[in-house]
Amino acid sequence: MIIQTLALILSTTLSAPFAIENTTVHLGNGEVLENTTVVVANGKIKYVGKEKAPQVAKRVDGTGKILTPGFIEVNCPMGLVEVSSVDHTVDTSSGQNPLSPGFKAAEGFNPNSVRIPLAREGGVTRIQITSKGGIIAGQGFFADMTGTMTSRPNLRKPTVYSGSATRWAIDTAGGSRGAYWMKLTQLFADARYYQKNKKRIEQGENRELVTTATHLAAMKPLLLGQAPLMLSVNRASDILRAIEFARTQKIRLVILGGAESWLVADAIKAAKVPVIVRPSLQEPGSFESLASRDDLATVLSNKGVDVIISAGGWFLEVHRLRQEAGIAVANGLSYKNAMRAITTLPARIFGLAKETGSIEVGKQADLVLWSADPFENQTVAENVWIAGKVQNLETRQKSLAKRYLKTGKPETQQGK
Repeated sequence: MIIQTLALILSTTLSAPFAIENTTVHLGNGEVLENTTVVVANGKIKYVGKEKAPQVAKRVDGTGKILTPGFIEVNCPMGLVEVSSVDHTVDTSSGQNPLSPGFKAAEGFNPNSVRIPLAREGGVTRIQITSKGGIIAGQGFFADMTGTMTSRPNLRKPTVYSGSATRWAIDTAGGSRGAYWMKLTQLFADARYYQKNKKRIEQGENRELVTTATHLAAMKPLLLGQAPLMLSVNRASDILRAIEFARTQKIRLVILGGAESWLVADAIKAAKVPVIVRPSLQEPGSFESLASRDDLATVLSNKGVDVIISAGGWFLEVHRLRQEAGIAVANGLSYKNAMRAITTLPARIFGLAKETGSIEVGKQADLVLWSADPFENQTVAENVWIAGKVQNLETRQKSLAKRYLKTGKPETQQGK
């Protein structure tokens, strides 16, 4: 009966279906299926189960391999930075205004960035392009890693607003934490005032506002809870203040960094606030992170906090996302929760759950077939599909290696 039903589904598809067979499937929610078949057609997952696909154009043998959802990076200037030390290749900041919620750094996204194939090779199929450099730096949007012009993000609906409560932001606000929270409170008060008095302001009402009307208007999705505020904050007392601020403002909060978050994990859990962690950077780099610990992701997860793993920020090391998950596992995080932290959790928290993040019937076929455990350094991605389309895994690094390894000498030395 299952085979007949699957045959009927495949007979109505518009594009040639293919099947990945005999493989170990990590669904993304922690569940693992052995010797499983996944069938894809029209860019969507059509079947997940034990039966062989009755009619497909192509079969991929997954024996001894692992199939996972494409990984999701939530905090990254990918496509906005080519060489960080060369200013005209950097498009991450709005400039001098530290209150820029209307800024969309993703407008500068370059699908032809040489860094995108490297992310793809690391199993990353989606990134959230975020703005940098302000108390409220701007809006973030998702883009896929196909490296095509159609991969450019939809700028009509932000998925996050980036902000900072670190020392730099505090200094920008006036030099003290009291001044910082006063400035942020004023911003939200002005944004609500603008939403209620838009016509009067547009007609020239002469009331002083903390930032421009354009930026205040752009905060509507944040005020309505349609997108969260991702706030970079590390000190435990600052995290508690951020939670209180989000509660009084009735907005969704996501903590980025959270070096000392384990000290207030119960409050974070009670407020249902997710924390984004980079496991390889858990060290006391400032007075705000003196209580850092290597097993931060583990401690938070054991307390019931939703933990997302990131390799992003300024480092542009998105291809290391799976290694960051592996480091978290090495420091005690369960394999199941590490997989969830780079697939289903970011998809759910940032509004992609209906589309991607897990291997389920009806979801977009963002899939990676690994030679072995993806959290091990020696493992490679043998196939990557985004929306059911197989992706080129050639990178600039591979091209250079092939060029120089042909003779064992750089081309400039040939013939000498």
